[in-house]
Amino acid sequence: MPVMQGLQYYNQKFNVMAEHWDDFLMERVIKNPNIWHDRIPREAYELFSGLEHKMNIFRGGLPVQAGLNTWREIGLSRKPSTGDAGFDNCAPGTPHTYDYAWETMVYKGYTDEWQSEPICVEDMKYVDYAREQLAMVVRTGVDYGISILENWNREKYLQFASLANRTMVLAEGALDFEGDSTYRFSYDPFLTATDEDGESVPYITYDPNVKISTLNFAYLDYLRTTMSERCGEAAVAQDGGLPVFGLMIDILDFERMVQADEKLHEEFLYTDARALIEGYSLGMRRFRGFALMHDKRQARFRPLGINADGKMVATRVKPLKAGRAVTIGNVPEPNPDYYRAPLGVGVIFMNDVFVNRFVPSISDLGSGMKFGPAPGLTGQWQWINIPDPVTNMLGEHGFFYGRFQIFPKPLTFSNDTTVFLYARCPHAWATECEINSLDDTVTGASAVSVASDAVSADFDDTNHRFTLTLASKVDLSINEAVTVKKDGGDSFAATVLDTALAPTYVFGWADGASNEPTAYTDFTAANSTVTKS
Repeated sequence: MPVMQGLQYYNQKFNVMAEHWDDFLMERVIKNPNIWHDRIPREAYELFSGLEHKMNIFRGGLPVQAGLNTWREIGLSRKPSTGDAGFDNCAPGTPHTYDYAWETMVYKGYTDEWQSEPICVEDMKYVDYAREQLAMVVRTGVDYGISILENWNREKYLQFASLANRTMVLAEGALDFEGDSTYRFSYDPFLTATDEDGESVPYITYDPNVKISTLNFAYLDYLRTTMSERCGEAAVAQDGGLPVFGLMIDILDFERMVQADEKLHEEFLYTDARALIEGYSLGMRRFRGFALMHDKRQARFRPLGINADGKMVATRVKPLKAGRAVTIGNVPEPNPDYYRAPLGVGVIFMNDVFVNRFVPSISDLGSGMKFGPAPGLTGQWQWINIPDPVTNMLGEHGFFYGRFQIFPKPLTFSNDTTVFLYARCPHAWATECEINSLDDTVTGASAVSVASDAVSADFDDTNHRFTLTLASKVDLSINEAVTVKKDGGDSFAATVLDTALAPTYVFGWADGASNEPTAYTDFTAANSTVTKS
């Protein structure tokens, strides 16, 4: 193959690559299957049909469920007599009237864009391995586009669950989450808050007085049983007539739950059934009515503090971060805070929740108005090279530009979408030989001393939170209430926000709390203690 050099050749090469965006993307997802990217259906949006759309969903009605009080014996006709109203066997009975429901849902469209760094043809003519570098630029653009759609699908799924009031907080009493908002969290992916690192990220809110549970099947069994009745047709598979729903979660969290329960662990070891999902080649391990699905970008949160409305605010923790600086840019690295995040969101994954209606471009409006080619159902991606008399006179530099325009149309089971919030167990601890004892954790309502005086960085008055290192580990859980004694002797109520670095703990307090702290000097090793409430 001849050396790629020359302005005309490079520009043509970029255009050809942009035209094959769909092919590049599909090749990538075939090699790297992704449920969030692949399993949400797509269709073309109908042009010239307005910005706001309505979807009418038939919800059916209640069936006959109990008793035979509407039935009557079959007998012969008889005339009325004293004490007998008689019976006319030819008279028609009173039929049942069954009800049904229609629900109208409104949905709108959204757009997002991305682009590559500008590429200069003159530079590339003299760059070693220009072809390989160009291929990397294309691959990165493909991966970025996949991540946008994957993130969109996950966030919209969570939002549909929030709109349907089906965001369960695993806690004692949570089996009533459909009727009691105390056991639900709120989430709007279009809103952000400033986290403890000063970054603007999405957030959830929930009742600060609820002690959040770790994963266990007492809650999962309830969800599986009730959802089999309300939306069994939306299950991803069937097992002898039993609907099998996807359990989209970090599999490591699921394995920790199983390993902590001896009976559950034994049951799991001897279960090797696979749930084959229609239209998806991967076999998912099936266990107690769920097909286990690993979500490597699971939504995770860490408590920030109690807001002015008395709700606990927990901010999103991202899986990756910009790491060390290199020759150009920063290396993407795993975010340790993501691994340590104390709260995770599990998803009951099912079909027919929503469909992405991709907006096509207009190639011809008539009257001689011609436009570029229309994108498919994977978004729009093209090479942009705009000559400019000052900055780009010869048309020697440009960039790849991508755009998604989507109308998320709710489907039949959008109001049954269910997710749940649970406490994760990210702790790590030093182990000893079996003859030694590991049980050095203080239990019960014992006052534990502060090991060292707090410093300025430990106190965050804006978000009403503080960090203390205690003299020993304490059996504290996320969202658990404690009483903290200040240096001067006064005590105030606080809530556990983070235990990942025990015996260093993060606490928060409600604004205006009695005897609330005012400075880091309120916490000293000499006089301060923490006691479970």
